[in-house]
Amino acid sequence: MRIVLINPYNPRFETKTFPPIGLMYLSSYLKRSFPDIEVSLIDARLNRTSCSEVARVVAAIKPDVVGITAVVDNREVVHQLAAQVRSLTKWVVVGGPYATSMRQVILQDRNIDYLVLGEGEIPLSKLVRNLQNEAVQEPVDRVMSRNFPAGEVNLLADTVSALDDLPFPDFGLVRVADYFRFSSAMGTHAFRQTWPVASSRGCPYSCAFCHSHFGHKHRTRSVLRFVDEIELLHRSHGVFHFDIFDDIFNISEARVLDFCNELERRKLRIRFSFPNGLRLDRMTARSIDRMAECGLFAFGAPIESASERIRKKMNKGLNMAKAEQIVRHAAMRNVVVSGFFIFGYPTETQGEAQATIDLACKLPFTLASFQKATPFPGTQMFDELPPEKKSELMSFLSTAGPFTYSDSPNVSGMSDHALRKCYARAYLKFYLRPKVVFRLLYLLGPALVLRLGGVVLRRITTLRSSTRFTQCKEAWTR
Repeated sequence: MRIVLINPYNPRFETKTFPPIGLMYLSSYLKRSFPDIEVSLIDARLNRTSCSEVARVVAAIKPDVVGITAVVDNREVVHQLAAQVRSLTKWVVVGGPYATSMRQVILQDRNIDYLVLGEGEIPLSKLVRNLQNEAVQEPVDRVMSRNFPAGEVNLLADTVSALDDLPFPDFGLVRVADYFRFSSAMGTHAFRQTWPVASSRGCPYSCAFCHSHFGHKHRTRSVLRFVDEIELLHRSHGVFHFDIFDDIFNISEARVLDFCNELERRKLRIRFSFPNGLRLDRMTARSIDRMAECGLFAFGAPIESASERIRKKMNKGLNMAKAEQIVRHAAMRNVVVSGFFIFGYPTETQGEAQATIDLACKLPFTLASFQKATPFPGTQMFDELPPEKKSELMSFLSTAGPFTYSDSPNVSGMSDHALRKCYARAYLKFYLRPKVVFRLLYLLGPALVLRLGGVVLRRITTLRSSTRFTQCKEAWTR
């Protein structure tokens, strides 16, 4: 059997290009489970490959299965691609967060045969076993089709409980160095030799806005196995900076310290960051100091909101005093800290949004990201919406056209104009302060600051035409 795995390219998000680690894990797991299987990877994002060009490559390979990874940002490309490869293969399978959260909508597309929901290794391998014997089509946990529609989905069913049992990602599918020209997921170009890794899956917390792709059971790799992969990538492929994509890396301080000790024992002179963030109220000054000694470059600080009322609605039980202490200590150690904030949460007022802007500017963040709240099906935030808002959101999310968070329906207690004004003011007020500019120059250098400025401007100009840069500036100065 031949399988082609595709990472689609969306020209609207061409700055976001990361190695397709999820597909590489699927490939190595499938090859171990089925030694006679042939797996190919088409990373359309890497080479800016259009759907028609991808289809030509697929036609040359003549696969039995085409698997497409999907996030909501590239939803329109996923459907275009499925239409173009439909006649070139027996089965089209879609997985990823978009498949998990919008499964009922996606299967209305007759070009797509199966969805793999949540973590993919075990359900995809069971699906492949079924497809090898076409006479047997049995239901598989977390695999959905029109013949076997899924009701309530248990994202922990058929997951890999012992992550050390997973083989390393299939590095034979790619040239690692080809990805060095792209930035870190932290949004900086500080290190060209960057690669993503993960030491755990799942998060035990229940934030109301999170769709928990890997479930709420926290599963870890051993520190030795995790550092084995880092050492392989560093010594054999020249990777210097690692983006550690755990949902929650620091659930155990002892494990954090073991990780640092193992890096030191092996004399690995690397840098590492945490793009998904660290749980601030589980951090200590000791762990920050130890990680800084061993190469910590940056981490996200998911505070989300300055309002205790809104954080309570989010199920974000955060000790703010401890969080502020950790941010200040990390900044003192010259660690890049990026504040993560959400605007427009259901019932949020303009005063609460302004308090969040003030908090972002008060704390010594190097970077800040402000995201508009968009409730996805399967999250508590979506379930708590009134029926008319659910209907409006489903209409927006079901549209196959381009997706941007700034265009999603407003679910807050603010008017559309007030919400757009807060969004624009947040970016302008945060990044136009001299002390932020000087800190960026000190930590990143002039060239990287100019690139980051371009990223910020692109973020602002993704707003609707009524909030283009000039109008944003006017709103900020009023």
